[in-house]
Amino acid sequence: MSEPQAGAGFGRIAVIGAGNMGGAILHGLIKAGTNPSDVVAAEPSAARREALEADLGIGTTADAAEAVEGADVVLVAVKPQYVVEVLTGLPIRDGALLVSIAAGVTIATLEAAVPQAHVVRVMPNTAALVGEGMAGLSAGSSATADDLGTATALLSTVGRAVVVPESQQDLVVAASGSGIAYLFLVAEAMIEGGVTLGLTRAQADELVRQTFAGASAMLANGEHPTILREQVTSPGGTTAAALAELDAHGLRTAILAAMTAARDKSRALG
Repeated sequence: MSEPQAGAGFGRIAVIGAGNMGGAILHGLIKAGTNPSDVVAAEPSAARREALEADLGIGTTADAAEAVEGADVVLVAVKPQYVVEVLTGLPIRDGALLVSIAAGVTIATLEAAVPQAHVVRVMPNTAALVGEGMAGLSAGSSATADDLGTATALLSTVGRAVVVPESQQDLVVAASGSGIAYLFLVAEAMIEGGVTLGLTRAQADELVRQTFAGASAMLANGEHPTILREQVTSPGGTTAAALAELDAHGLRTAILAAMTAARDKSRALG
């Protein structure tokens, strides 16, 4: 995995689509030290264009063709069903790096739409919105090691990134892309459980949010989850009793089933 690289030399960057994910990456780029004059965003919303210009000092346009002209890196951040329509006919220069974060859109589809570009397909997750994203990157047929390095540095401005073969992109969806929602569901269930057992909603909310924040920080230190769990679990204690109930209700089996369903759905969409 790669750590963020402040001010990485991306050259001229065009971002097509400045919604949640595209906007997050734009903010990440500028925060990491990229010169705003090297960045242009193509975005149909006039209000969003004005906000980006005011907040980040970047150039914006409603015309994707204008944005990509002369760009070294083109990031496609539109909804998957519009990717081919948006890319077809764009004057992307020969050898430019095309980075797509559109879920389910394959490298073959991207290369057919823009055969002159070097393609890297990316599956990010929504934690990129707070600079803590996780992304899986896969190289297209003409992408070089330098292209992968550039794409990794680009995504590292909003979190972390790992290179995987395209055949594993559906697994990235299952473990990370969709996986973040599994944790939100657990947090939701714990808050509701606390209220059911007698906490006020405010108390339960604060307790669970901070518990997740603390657990996340401990995981980030690199210790194996099994060791962390064992450190909390005293023989015959409260945690052991709780974990026994989770095992009895098939938590591990349910998580595997959920990940399998996410993988299968991702394959079907692709």
